[in-house]
Amino acid sequence: MGVESLIQVYNSDNTDYEKNGDMTLFPTSSKVHAILNSTWEATLIHPIDDEGRWKYIQDQAVVKMPSFNGDQLFRIKSKNKTDSNIEAKLEPIFMDAKTPFPFLVLVIHHYLKLVFANQ
Repeated sequence: MGVESLIQVYNSDNTDYEKNGDMTLFPTSSKVHAILNSTWEATLIHPIDDEGRWKYIQDQAVVKMPSFNGDQLFRIKSKNKTDSNIEAKLEPIFMDAKTPFPFLVLVIHHYLKLVFANQ
């Protein structure tokens, strides 16, 4: 396995993606599925290992893994643990921006400033 194919996981509070992650993963399966102008998701299956690497696969953690266009960052959205492995569903971190809440708060704040400025 070459350096370019490393799969690293970053705890949710670690945003320094230029450096090594909090743990290197050795999954039995990792797949990226992208549909043009539609969904883009990844799945990762990791064994329950004696080193405890699987414990780093937590909701909202970020995984850096190879994709069709180079290494990409994915956020873990859900996980399912069995006796032998843990399977995670991921989506690209750029999808974090699709959440309208921060934009909506900004619009409401601006609107309220305009309304109360005229009183």
